[in-house]
Amino acid sequence: MEKILLHTCCGPCLLYPAKKLRSSFDVICFYSNSNIHPQAEYEKRRENAIVTANKLKFLFIEGKYDPKVYFGVIKNRKNRCEACYTLRLEETGKKAKELEIGNFSTTLLVSPYQDIKKIQEIGKKIAKRYDLTFHDSDFREGFKEGREMAFHSGLYLQKFCGCSFSYIEKFESKINLQQERGNGGTGSI
Repeated sequence: MEKILLHTCCGPCLLYPAKKLRSSFDVICFYSNSNIHPQAEYEKRRENAIVTANKLKFLFIEGKYDPKVYFGVIKNRKNRCEACYTLRLEETGKKAKELEIGNFSTTLLVSPYQDIKKIQEIGKKIAKRYDLTFHDSDFREGFKEGREMAFHSGLYLQKFCGCSFSYIEKFESKINLQQERGNGGTGSI
């Protein structure tokens, strides 16, 4: 069976893509997520990804955690999400080439909160550069199913994408909602 290197952002997002890919590929998880902040969050997601990969009997490879590289890549960029996708998919493509695995993909394709078209575009460019195949399946149909499987498995279900910007945005929206409720629903968001 052919191998596929699957960039894995977290355990919950691994579940549905794994279900779809395992019938065609020997799936190898690659956890490369220097964007995740703070480090405790990175470690919590890594542990959940390891637990999930072990349950699925997938090999798990961890990339280097280096937030300085992430912040250097997104510095002074309005399109920080695109830069983040590129960083993680580039690392996955390089690792696939190094390991002589001709296929790669990402669990980011399961999230309705990510820009799937941009991820697919970036993945295809990287695949071309390394002479690989990027599997750009739209797994979003299984997002809810994956979250339910994760919940029933007792996995940590995060409430933000992982970067410091989304972490701040999560709390800002929570504060705005509390202020609105405190104002009898008349406050602005």
